[in-house]
Amino acid sequence: MIVERCPNCRARLDADPRCPRCGMELGLLRSLEKGFDAAVAQAILRLAEGEAAEAAGHLRYALRLRRDPLASEILALIERNP
Repeated sequence: MIVERCPNCRARLDADPRCPRCGMELGLLRSLEKGFDAAVAQAILRLAEGEAAEAAGHLRYALRLRRDPLASEILALIERNP
């Protein structure tokens, strides 16, 4: 998921590391989003390989970076069906 609006002033964003309206630094936020996406991708890969425990670990990490209903539901499904 790419940050499309500034969380501070809701301005539309481009590739600049700062918001064009309020000047908020967006680098850390974008890094967190990339980390979340990578962790979820790894979780899906591990599930496809039948490695549910490893997938759950990746999902737990992803959920520490960002609350996400779909990731939460997938983790709950894994935990209900070990």
